[in-house]
Amino acid sequence: MDAKNQKVENVYDAYGRVTMVKRYPVSTGAEDVNQRTTNTYDYDGSNSSTRNLWGRLAAVTVPNSVTERYSYTSAGLLTSKVSDFGGGIYMLPTVDYSYDNEGKVTQMVYPQYGHLVPPSSYAMYSQRLTLNYSYDSLGQLQGITAGSGSGTNLVTSATYNAAGQLLTLNRPNSVTVDPATELPSGSVGLSAETFQYNGRNQLTRQTFLYSDIEYRFSTTANDGRLTQKKNWVSGEEENYTYDSLGRLATAYTTGPEWGLSWVCDGFGNRLQQNVKKGAAPSTVQTVNVAGFGYDSNGNMTDWSTPSGSVTASYDIDNRMTQIVTPSVTETYKYGPGNLRVRKYQGGTWTYTVYGQGGEVLGTYTMCTAAGTSFLCDARLRVYFGGRLILNGWTGVKPDRLGSPDGTHGRVYPYGEVSGSVTVDQDETFTTYKRDVSTGLDYAQNRYYASSWGRFTSADPYRASGGVEDPQSWNRYTYVENDPVNLLDPSGLVSCRASENWVVVCTTAYGRTYENVMWRSFLGFPGFDLAATAEATWGRFFEQRDFEVEKRAQAKNAIDRLSRNCRDVLGSHWTLAEMTAKVDKTGFLDANQFYIYEKRLEDFGLNRSGTVADYFKQFPLMSGFVSEFNSRPSNTIILGGIFSSLNGRGQNGTLVHEMLHVYTGLDDIGLAKELLNRDFNSGSDASTAVSAFLLDSDCDIRKWRAKYGEQ
Repeated sequence: MDAKNQKVENVYDAYGRVTMVKRYPVSTGAEDVNQRTTNTYDYDGSNSSTRNLWGRLAAVTVPNSVTERYSYTSAGLLTSKVSDFGGGIYMLPTVDYSYDNEGKVTQMVYPQYGHLVPPSSYAMYSQRLTLNYSYDSLGQLQGITAGSGSGTNLVTSATYNAAGQLLTLNRPNSVTVDPATELPSGSVGLSAETFQYNGRNQLTRQTFLYSDIEYRFSTTANDGRLTQKKNWVSGEEENYTYDSLGRLATAYTTGPEWGLSWVCDGFGNRLQQNVKKGAAPSTVQTVNVAGFGYDSNGNMTDWSTPSGSVTASYDIDNRMTQIVTPSVTETYKYGPGNLRVRKYQGGTWTYTVYGQGGEVLGTYTMCTAAGTSFLCDARLRVYFGGRLILNGWTGVKPDRLGSPDGTHGRVYPYGEVSGSVTVDQDETFTTYKRDVSTGLDYAQNRYYASSWGRFTSADPYRASGGVEDPQSWNRYTYVENDPVNLLDPSGLVSCRASENWVVVCTTAYGRTYENVMWRSFLGFPGFDLAATAEATWGRFFEQRDFEVEKRAQAKNAIDRLSRNCRDVLGSHWTLAEMTAKVDKTGFLDANQFYIYEKRLEDFGLNRSGTVADYFKQFPLMSGFVSEFNSRPSNTIILGGIFSSLNGRGQNGTLVHEMLHVYTGLDDIGLAKELLNRDFNSGSDASTAVSAFLLDSDCDIRKWRAKYGEQ
């Protein structure tokens, strides 16, 4: 039950999967069935054995919004996603995927759509856009072609450095489209986009057609913050300074163009944005209720603009469902993962279709001809490794934070623009979609107001705030008031843009999550939802079919662990004592414990609890293990110690990792201690240790004198 006396109830099946999310406008009243989410597993009535649904999520239904249906390979990779928006749409929007034997996407097929042909207004339907992906011998994405055969080159080649960072990307500035097929027929302005980096792997320069941006960082500070940005085409050079808390204090050009400074209170609320020179937007804000209204959950419901009053409404999940301005009323509907799939304004619905990684593939409206309704007015997007390169067949040049260079004139630090935004839902500021009529940016889990530099709702993701980062306690500020270096693609947690175009979401003190909205699906498993789990309906990660399998494996592995190992390592040690042991053995960086500590607290654990307490909670936490399986985040979030299933099924155990900490030995040393024989291969030693721990007794009490006990 929340502060508005609303209630959300999850219904589970016998396997622990969420099958239904019920919502009650009044906690003691009746359910609003129009807000009920239904998840179907194993079978959805399709009578098709090729969809490989057994044990997997088959469909998600959100009433009056969308029903999504899924198909998979036998290995569980998504092969198709159908979005049924209702209304009898002809040719339901379907996205199809093909893979190589390593699980990398080799082909993606976009939904079919149509357009009206005047003057008789009959319908002509497009062919489906097919994108083909090629890779080098290291599995790095090399090229994209559209269509069959040789097709139209959208990316002809790419080069990378040893760190996997892009060095060059050969691509067109725009694409010509055949009006008969509505498919690319040629490319215009094929040129090389180039990237340069410093010794810290920070992006220092990027060039493309009519674009040349240089990024300069401090040579003395160790905070990685940007100090200057130079546009070599316009000649404009921007300078940045920060206060003692790392908040942006001033931003100004070396020339006379513009300059801004900011004043924040002790809680991080932005009080003033002052023009220091030239022409730039200024604001003065006060932290009180005058002119602003909020509901009991902290959602902004009323505010004033120069053109008049604005009101906003929210659903039980605190998602904005309607906004009324002096000139327009807009209505929004959402699908799985809090993704906005429908928008109604001025008598027209706009539909958005997403890829399996949460990226926007296209926006459409509805047309009708001869009594048949179909999607039309398509505006498609194409990505390279998660980076937007084509929007509506026009080349896009995202800067290091994702803002399109030069598309809307100058973009000020908090997202205000000097030019005009004319295309609804266009990427204007970082990865956000700006709604022209309201000026708000859709940020997946809430909305952002660039004129205030803050969100209209409180951050729903509790784990993004913590005592080690006091600025995170302000649940409305944008990226802790450092918009030059951080971004927040999901509206949940501040992120640093890594230089391989995968955003790593982290607070200033190190809690790390990978973000679904920026990461490409190419070559990676889909649906990286760990960062959005608490904010999405029904904790969507619990619904994923592989979670059930991983929980079963985790429970089985824990049950089979040798009792002596569990007793000694589990009942004896507290997490705080283990931290001291790590310091002593030097097996891992002790700071990693503090990184995952907040995650343990979310499950009712803390450093005074024992490791045995963790064992009891592990089946519930296995979702985090499998979500980050085989990724660096696995060892970062879980400290590299409790990563039980770490890509090896039941061969990896909690005790295995804990023995490394206890002894400070690597796999070869640990195998010799346990099995009393030598191994030449670390991999062979690791497998032998894991097998021994699962199938044999393990008495490490005799090691106490040798290795000491904390």
